Amino acid sequence: MPREWQWIPWAWRMSQAQLDASQLQRPSKLPKLDNLFVDEVPVRDLPHGNNPASEGILRSVLSIHSNAIALVEGAHLGVLRLYEKRFLKLALQRFENGSGLRSVNVQEAMNADRRAWEVIGDLLAHGWQLDDAISEVVEVRNELSSMLQARPWIPKFEPSRGKGGFKGKPPGKPKGKGRGFGLKEAFSGKERTPWATEIVRNNEVQKICVQYNLPSGCQRPACKFLHVCCVAKQDGTPCGSAGQIPWCKRLFFAALLSVLVAFLGDLNFSRREHVVQSTDSSAYLNFGYRSGTQVGICNLTWDFPELVSFINLCLRRAFPGKSWASICVSHNSFAKLHSDSRNLYGSENHVLSLGQHVGGLLWLEGALEQPAPPPSSQSVDCSGGLVNIHEKPFSFNPRLLHGSSEWVGDRWVLIAYTPQVFQSASSEDLLQLQSLSFPFPGAETTSSAALSPSPSPVPLASDTKLFLDLCCGSSAPFSTAVRALGIPCLAVDPLFGEGLDLLHDETFDRLLALAHNGVFKLAHASPPCGEFSLVKLREDGGPRAIRTPDEPYGRSDLTDAESERLRTSFSLATRCISLLLAVFESGGQTCLEHPRNSMLWLLKEAQFYLNSVAADVVVTSACQWQQDWFKHWAFATSLRSLQSLAGVCPHGKDAHAQIWGVKDETGQHLSRLTATYPESLASAFAQHVLPLFTPLPDANFVVLQECMQLLPRKPMSASFPCATQDGGGIFSMPDWSSPQPGKDDVLREVRHKLHAKLLQLRAPQRLREHVANNTNSPLFTSEEVFELRAIWDAVLAPSSGLDWQVSVGQPYSLSALEAVASFISDKDVSLWPCLHDGVPTGYRRNIPLSGVLIPLESNDFDPPPLQHCTGNWSEAEKDPDLFRELIEQEVAAGFLEEVGSLETAQSRWPNLTAVGKCNIVKHPKAPRLIMDSSISNTNAGCYIPERYMMPSLQDIRASWPLRGDDTDFLAFAMDIKGAHKTIRIHPDEWGLNMLQLASTCFAYKCCPFGAAFSAFWWTRLSAFFIRFLHLLIFLKHSLCAYVDDFYMVQPCEVAALTSSMILSVCQCVNIPLSWAKLQFGARVVWIGWSFNLRSHSFHLPYEKLEKLRAMLSALLKGDFTTRHELEIVAGYLQWVFQMHKLLKPWLSCLYDDMRRPVATSYSVEPSQWIELISCISDDLLVQRQLPGAALPLGGRLLSVKHQALRSKADLRRVGVSPKRIWLRITNPASSKRRLSHQSKVFLRYWQQWAQMPFFSRPLAMPPRWLPDAFAADACASGNKIGIGGFIKMGDAPAVWFSEVFSLRALQKLISDLPSVAQEAITCWETLAQMGLVLLLASCFPGGRLKICVPSWCDNTGAESTSNKLFCTSLPLAFFAQKLSLLSWHTGISLDVHHVAGFENTIADHLSRWMEGEELPSGFSLDDRFRLSWEMLWHFKPDVRIWPESHGLLWQPQSFAFS
Repeated sequence: MPREWQWIPWAWRMSQAQLDASQLQRPSKLPKLDNLFVDEVPVRDLPHGNNPASEGILRSVLSIHSNAIALVEGAHLGVLRLYEKRFLKLALQRFENGSGLRSVNVQEAMNADRRAWEVIGDLLAHGWQLDDAISEVVEVRNELSSMLQARPWIPKFEPSRGKGGFKGKPPGKPKGKGRGFGLKEAFSGKERTPWATEIVRNNEVQKICVQYNLPSGCQRPACKFLHVCCVAKQDGTPCGSAGQIPWCKRLFFAALLSVLVAFLGDLNFSRREHVVQSTDSSAYLNFGYRSGTQVGICNLTWDFPELVSFINLCLRRAFPGKSWASICVSHNSFAKLHSDSRNLYGSENHVLSLGQHVGGLLWLEGALEQPAPPPSSQSVDCSGGLVNIHEKPFSFNPRLLHGSSEWVGDRWVLIAYTPQVFQSASSEDLLQLQSLSFPFPGAETTSSAALSPSPSPVPLASDTKLFLDLCCGSSAPFSTAVRALGIPCLAVDPLFGEGLDLLHDETFDRLLALAHNGVFKLAHASPPCGEFSLVKLREDGGPRAIRTPDEPYGRSDLTDAESERLRTSFSLATRCISLLLAVFESGGQTCLEHPRNSMLWLLKEAQFYLNSVAADVVVTSACQWQQDWFKHWAFATSLRSLQSLAGVCPHGKDAHAQIWGVKDETGQHLSRLTATYPESLASAFAQHVLPLFTPLPDANFVVLQECMQLLPRKPMSASFPCATQDGGGIFSMPDWSSPQPGKDDVLREVRHKLHAKLLQLRAPQRLREHVANNTNSPLFTSEEVFELRAIWDAVLAPSSGLDWQVSVGQPYSLSALEAVASFISDKDVSLWPCLHDGVPTGYRRNIPLSGVLIPLESNDFDPPPLQHCTGNWSEAEKDPDLFRELIEQEVAAGFLEEVGSLETAQSRWPNLTAVGKCNIVKHPKAPRLIMDSSISNTNAGCYIPERYMMPSLQDIRASWPLRGDDTDFLAFAMDIKGAHKTIRIHPDEWGLNMLQLASTCFAYKCCPFGAAFSAFWWTRLSAFFIRFLHLLIFLKHSLCAYVDDFYMVQPCEVAALTSSMILSVCQCVNIPLSWAKLQFGARVVWIGWSFNLRSHSFHLPYEKLEKLRAMLSALLKGDFTTRHELEIVAGYLQWVFQMHKLLKPWLSCLYDDMRRPVATSYSVEPSQWIELISCISDDLLVQRQLPGAALPLGGRLLSVKHQALRSKADLRRVGVSPKRIWLRITNPASSKRRLSHQSKVFLRYWQQWAQMPFFSRPLAMPPRWLPDAFAADACASGNKIGIGGFIKMGDAPAVWFSEVFSLRALQKLISDLPSVAQEAITCWETLAQMGLVLLLASCFPGGRLKICVPSWCDNTGAESTSNKLFCTSLPLAFFAQKLSLLSWHTGISLDVHHVAGFENTIADHLSRWMEGEELPSGFSLDDRFRLSWEMLWHFKPDVRIWPESHGLLWQPQSFAFS
């Protein structure tokens, strides 16, 4: 039977997330009668058909269409993506301005898509497969090239709707007769007045600015074209006049009238040729903010958003500098004498009449230019007169009496005003009014109009770097100066441009995403300083200061309003700092500005920023920039070139004009003038930052949405970074951006049917509600689970169905799971018999291999004897009642079985009984029983034949983002409840896991948490779940499991559907879930890390920081601690350092303390001295016992008679006397440890760090940069040390370094260096790698670049140290620390690869090269980079203040620990 394919209109292509968002944004209206019976088809808003096709719209409609086809198994997603890629490439091609060509517009692109799918549908009707049909049209016939070919460019007039778009409410479709016109149609008649583009001035032909003649006006601050009227006269020459209204009046008012008639002409207005005292209430319409007692925006506004925006743009030209929030359009409506008492006090009415009529003037109280009696029969005791408003804009006080005079003809009146209830407008209402171009009171209407950002004329190149200006103010002086030099800028401030507010979470997250991905080369922040100013402390009648120098985080007696001010100011400051740190870590430069003695600098967050970027605090004065007032700014910057801005006022405070506390004639404080940077300072700043950028000829202010296109997309072919662990075994990987090689879509039919059923059940919506309400119940009912199981039955076992029964002692439908494993040909075939019968513990070496984990080499395994412990650990002994209660709960749940006495157990399981100890973990939610299987030797006695690896934070980062996609992603996380205890132990081995209460023994029937075999068996089962779910999902995703915590990331269009499908599988096979712990959305906490996919970042949750603070505080209470406590802290910091790899080298001090037991004094007789020496090994260890002495075996001899020892040879220098000889020897059996000074400094740093609000870290790994050659080497001989290295990039000459140092000179600076240079060759090789980092940083402006560079090294030790950045041996640990510091401050990390020495000849030559010798071929002395020892070793991340006479009342705090 032939198949039929119907093309889906673009307006109908919506994802569920887009539909939900549009429904939330729509205004509330009464439903029409037909809508009560028939559902309205949801549609998306598309640009006007003649607008250029934008990448965002095209990518969205094509991607949703492809995903939908792939979900219903119509075609493979890879083939559909090929169609998208080819379509986008052709539709978005760009042409030079003079070529006379243009790319397709929206309507033409839509027609091409329709035609292409009609051809594909025709092939389907003739029996083709959809995959083959798409390939035929796209690849073989190449029909898209002709459909999307370039069009001729024809200039035409098309009024702009202005900046900002339509936010909040969707524009909607015009309704009713006569409402189908757009602005283009309103101007497309034959009588349209022609325009001219050139004018003769001073005998020269000059170009006229066309943008100036549009309603939106010209927005270029330095436009090179003439701002005059371009309307052509009868002789064809332009009008040439200039004024507040840029159009010729004839065109301006005619155009405005034609638009009103086109949109509103056929509405039910009262139409009378002669109107006298009409009271027809239907003769006027209100748009914008409501008047009267109601609040909000009129519903009618959203029926005509384009019209409202156009009227506002015209009225703003007619009434420059005025403000209003509402518009009344009156048609032939007579206004009786009245006053507008419900208008905002102090506001004005702005009125203008249009149309062919005679009369219809405005009567106004007090207008005496044309005196006339009031046009009303009611008596009023006032005088007034008539004002002609026909095509003459006029403003007046609305509280004066006013009304209409009689007229004959057709009269339209526009009245712009501000109602009194506008004071209650919400921030959402203000944003919506702003999107409709309302110049409401408080909105920026002058300076920002000229500087407001507009999208660049051409899309930004993918490698474009931007200048980020945070809290730039209404005039954005730095952005303006920087943009004038050809640098694209993103300016962020509620008073500027698109009104971006850092306190808005979505805006902040989007900016963080850009910062973390290296889009900004330089970021400058100047958070509002008013609440941090010392001037606030003056008692001058102003608002009370909310903080003091002694209380920088706020006074203790604040009111609610003051607390809100405190929270706002602190949030703005810390968010600015967070963005600056993100830019710096991603390889950019940063600058934070505030007054030099602002209380902001007292915040530890600001001090942390100063130390993190090793900031130069550059103080500069106002008079240095030609300003006659006393003020100093402090710029805390990582960019060294800004030091030249430094300078303090040499004149003194009283030498300048006094502005503090002084007001001008309008009542404004003159000190507000100091809030804007002087133009000369902004210009100097721009010149200093210019070398960081590549100037563009058409640089502009950019909008946030345009910047999101600069987020890097990981290509499908990229091999780095690559995640390797997902918890699914050695053949499974987390990143399924595309199906793994060799994986067939065997579950395609099941997935197709499950998707259809889940959509029918509204599962995605129910999942969102479930997570939002934190519901602790299953997502699907038992009836729905039955229906879902029927789908599996129909595909996997159509004749008999699957066996969904649950075996005793465990929760799973094992037979059904085994059938699924067989259907997908899973490798772990030995898993299912073990789960059915009960898993072996491995004590008898009876665990079968899985084939999916890493096998261990077989060896002779001799298990230690099993132990029968008495008693339990302290917490269980302290609370016997709770201990007994927890045991009873385990018995009731079927986990434990009461055995009786130990003798009974031994008779039941001969030679297989072990009694461990229990403890109670008092969790905040509920206490838990923990079994210690190690003390009973059960763990040591069970042989586990395979080892496994769990995914880590690095695997999550390496799989982010999914390859070949730049859409938004959502995450899903679920937790298996009591995972280990869901697996039953074989009954013959229950006796190996017993606990004792009094004299009664209890045996675990399931795998207890803490047993080695428990973790192994759960790993095998969860690994199967991962492999199975990968195949079931199949569409683009990443998935992994850490023990019982599962985590998935997928594009937002399908994430909810896939997540609900996973949950349906869990319910079908009875996987027990912690339903209240389900997470779904852009923010998810998983294995201790908090991920924010919207900001492309992660951070440590507050609870983890609290735990770290508590551990460090306990450890730092005294000089002594225990080895166990050091191990706990070091292990926790190792976990934290997954995000701070560069700080790992400093852990060496903790490990050094760990292996250094506290020494004890011992004494021996002088007669035993010779024998004592024979008991000591060459490395000063006690190797045998001295008769009569209690020296600890294995202890290290540290000193004799207070003389420190370095080797056994030092014992000969000890003078022996008749007195007893005192020795200091460490005892390896002692757990007592002393914290070294270096460890204390290191731990105190982390104690300070843990008190900070956690600043986010980038999810994406650093991009990989591949030079042609990048190698270093070192040599050592006697007292000489040589290092050399080079970089080769393309055809450019090689850049290189070669230096020689003296060992004796270095020994004075670095402790623990050997006496022979060759013995520390690994240190010198690491030093050479440091030289490579500095060499590469010198090649880039500003010296910072966030990249990972593969380098070559022929020394294995240096390779390991440079990659792991962790070493516990001295002095190599010192070199690893220095390499880490260089990597942090340059942004460059190394991926060192081993190369055989004979292949590293050039770097080896450079390390041995001496002045005057011949260089390798292709090397020149002009390209040599000199490295001094100060650059390599004395690099210190300190904070410096410029100039020396800075006048700061605060000092930088040190956070360094190196």
